Amino acid sequence: MGRARYIVCVATIAVAVGGPIVALAAECLLYSSRPFEAERWRAGDARQRMRMAGDLNHSHLLVNRTWAEVVALLGPGDQESPGHLLEYQLEQGGLFGSGPFEWGSRLQVRFDPDTGRVLEVTFFDFD
Repeated sequence: MGRARYIVCVATIAVAVGGPIVALAAECLLYSSRPFEAERWRAGDARQRMRMAGDLNHSHLLVNRTWAEVVALLGPGDQESPGHLLEYQLEQGGLFGSGPFEWGSRLQVRFDPDTGRVLEVTFFDFD
């Protein structure tokens, strides 16, 4: 009986200590950043977009682009106000899938109404 208790104790400790390490490693793999690739962005889901958002932001790739140029790079927005705003979902989740504990991140591209070119690129979280 002593040996069985020892094995259960060691297994419990391994799960308690190893579980968070495995979860952290999986989190890092799922959310590690990657260079922006227009084709992958257009074909990817919100998680793939989130991984490329940092590079897209730091490269200033969208600065001074027209609506048509942005849509050619990123595809149609998840929400649009033609000529004024494109919005892309970057990530979304929630404690119970959706509802009051929902969270996420978005990319907003605002256009100057006079020039028709990108005025501002904003990344923001919502809850």
